Amino acid sequence: MKFAISSHLPGMKLEEEAPILQKHGFTGWEISLPTLDLRKKKRTMAALREEARRLRAIGEGSGIEAAAVGVMLTPRHVTADIGYVREVFELVREAGSTGVRMSGVHYNDPPPPEKYLAEHVDDVVASYHQGTPRFHDLFAEQRDLLGRLAEEAGRHGVRLLLEIHPYYIHNSPSAMLRLIEHCAPAHVGVLLDPQGLAMQGHEGSKQSVDVLRHYLAHMHVKDSFIEKTAEGKRRHVQTALWEGTTQWPLLVATLKWAGFDGYWFDEDFRGVGIEARVKTKEYLERLWVEAPPEPDPVFCLKTFRDHFA
Repeated sequence: MKFAISSHLPGMKLEEEAPILQKHGFTGWEISLPTLDLRKKKRTMAALREEARRLRAIGEGSGIEAAAVGVMLTPRHVTADIGYVREVFELVREAGSTGVRMSGVHYNDPPPPEKYLAEHVDDVVASYHQGTPRFHDLFAEQRDLLGRLAEEAGRHGVRLLLEIHPYYIHNSPSAMLRLIEHCAPAHVGVLLDPQGLAMQGHEGSKQSVDVLRHYLAHMHVKDSFIEKTAEGKRRHVQTALWEGTTQWPLLVATLKWAGFDGYWFDEDFRGVGIEARVKTKEYLERLWVEAPPEPDPVFCLKTFRDHFA
């Protein structure tokens, strides 16, 4: 099992965080580059190259791999600004990574604030249109553009990383597969987030892994439970894995049976330190060891019953 971090330790610079992660058995992280500054002409390519190399040096100094680099990149950029796309891919490689953590395709959520639209109108991936008829047009457009972007990624030796995420047009494993199945798995990978599945687009743990299979690149590690507020509304509250809604024993076992070898990205947004991250890591390691070596119907049934006991 390989462990990484995507929500960084609170109050720490990367230079401080890297040796701590190494000490506790983490070997990767997700970093980000402000590539949108290129399109806004706030920074030069030379300045961003220097930043990418700086981040690479920090990680390599502690044996931490840049498993993913967060950038502002959408399928529409492949036709709107191919030069920008190539610069982004070059910067990801300069940062010592091949994982391009790109933006998702929004659908069916409230329109963003006018100020956001004014600043990002050229870079918002698709739109915030409501309604079923628009869905098919939007999906077909994004599927085509993503295919072109994936081919460009292949030519530059990088892999696009898309997350299954609430309020995206690819908010379930099945929808994601439909969006990317014409792309080579070497050029497009999926980040599976179980908490996101619990919020929207839910499919069972085993089915999610089986559907994605060769496209499954990495896991996001976090969970939540549903809380009723004083106003009578319901909301998801992040919690420890063993207190949340995901059937982690079954999910971990399924990933083991599928031969998953990607990163387990800790994405804990509760503002917790390294101690809590280590507990999460140890919990997953224990589940991996306890999982049967091959699919076992009895184990599947038992974990299902235990979860709802």
